Amino acid sequence: MKFCEKVKEARTKAGLKQDELAKAIGVSLRTISNYEAGTRYPKKRETYYKMAEVLKVDVNYLLTDDE
Repeated sequence: MKFCEKVKEARTKAGLKQDELAKAIGVSLRTISNYEAGTRYPKKRETYYKMAEVLKVDVNYLLTDDE
C-alpha cells in the first residue's frame, strides 16, 4: 500500500475529516489533499510522527511503501 492510501485509510478509520487532520498536525487542508492524492509527501520527519500519533498508527507504517 502506498503512503497516500495509508493516510486516507487511517484518517477514515480514525473518523477524521481532511481539515481536522490538517489542523491536528499543523498543516493546510491542501497539504492533506496532496498527501492523499499521492502528489506530495511530508518534507519533515516530524510531520510523519505527528500524523502517526493523531491517526494512532505506527510511524514505520507511514514511512514505508509496500506494493
